Amino acid sequence: MNCSCVICWVRLQATHNIIATDCGHIFHNKCLNEWIERSPTCPECRKDVNSTQIRRLYINFTNDDTIQDDPAVLQEQIDKLQYLTRFQESQIQTLTTQKKNYELRINALDRDLITQAKEVRKLDVVVFALEDQLKGHKAACDERKYYLEQTVKLKGELDSCRNFLSLEQTAAEHYKSMALKHEMTISQNNARIDKLQEQLALSEAKYMTKLQEAESLQHMLARAKTPVTTSTINNDSILMSTLPDLDDIRLDQSPSRSEPAFPFNLVIKSRENKENEPMHNSNMFSFFKRKSSTPEYGQPNKRLMVIILLLFCFEKNFA
Repeated sequence: MNCSCVICWVRLQATHNIIATDCGHIFHNKCLNEWIERSPTCPECRKDVNSTQIRRLYINFTNDDTIQDDPAVLQEQIDKLQYLTRFQESQIQTLTTQKKNYELRINALDRDLITQAKEVRKLDVVVFALEDQLKGHKAACDERKYYLEQTVKLKGELDSCRNFLSLEQTAAEHYKSMALKHEMTISQNNARIDKLQEQLALSEAKYMTKLQEAESLQHMLARAKTPVTTSTINNDSILMSTLPDLDDIRLDQSPSRSEPAFPFNLVIKSRENKENEPMHNSNMFSFFKRKSSTPEYGQPNKRLMVIILLLFCFEKNFA
């Protein structure tokens, strides 16, 4: 029996590892395994085949070389080989066409790959730029967050400062009002001081005037106590003529009705009052009357009485 593997077209021998599929076709084990790796179908009938459906065959071959092949069998083998050749040629053409198509597709895919690679490189550049921008935006966000926190903190401090400033303004207004009051008080006190200074100046001038008048009157009183002579009488007549009338003497303050006409007690030094006893107002005119009625030198001492009255009036005015 002459059999061959339709995959490799090698005659099957007893030393070969022969296998068969479920559809009944026999092949070399190695050839069928390689075929199944490319296409899991039967090379003869194209039925689906897997490794579990393969069985090993054990065939006994005779070694009779004298047997000649039958021409019909040989013709059948030739027809089969021609059919397989045509089939293989058609498959070759199909595969060649597929190869060309695949090559064209591969070329197109290569061009697309090159284009995509260029796009990828461009996108990589864009990605790097975007990553840099992202880092910058992240840093800006962190900085913004920091400044936002600082703004919130400063806002709180600003509110505290505003509250403190409002309190300071309230205190300042209070102190300002107090200062205005003090200024008004100071201005009033300054006005009063100026007025008092003016009054003091007037009083000092008045005091100096009265002091001069008092010194003049004391000098005149001292002269009045000296013994009377002719020249003295003449001088007295001149003095009486120069002195103003008693009715013309005006006091700054008129005595009240409840007070006596002479509210001051005088101390008159004379030879009749050697002890310098004070003379009250009730005894004033009796003293003057006694002095005028019993003169020391035989006539009334009018000059002494006038001087005493003038001193009294001066002291009342000065007081």
